[in-house]
Amino acid sequence: EKRNQELAMKASDEIPYESSVATQHFTNQQVKKAQEMETIRAQVKDKEQVEPLPVDYFTKLGDAQMAAKAKSSREFAESQMPIGIAYFTAKGEEDKIVREAELRELSGQEMSVATQHFTRLAAEKEANAREEETENMPAAIQHFTV
Repeated sequence: EKRNQELAMKASDEIPYESSVATQHFTNQQVKKAQEMETIRAQVKDKEQVEPLPVDYFTKLGDAQMAAKAKSSREFAESQMPIGIAYFTAKGEEDKIVREAELRELSGQEMSVATQHFTRLAAEKEANAREEETENMPAAIQHFTV
């Protein structure tokens, strides 16, 4: 019996073990998947970095589009407007600007020292707010929206 076991062990050592068809199939799939991942990684490494966009990028695009649309409709309306109406509309806008400037000047003369101080601070704060850098859009959001 021992001899039969030894012969069986030798025979099993000599004959290479062959895995089942299903195991071979899944092993081949893993190898193909690994090769695909490596090629994709190589492609991604070769790509240039995407320039980050500001958070309000799409808002500004929408605003620019709406402004262009409003400008074209305004130009169309002005082209269809009679001369007299166009003249008095332009004159009314000019008069409005002059009145607002006069009102600001008059209220500036009547302001107290404290009001002048806080008005100046508000103007400086507004100027500094314009100069601040805008926040960039996260890369994941940019990737899926652009």
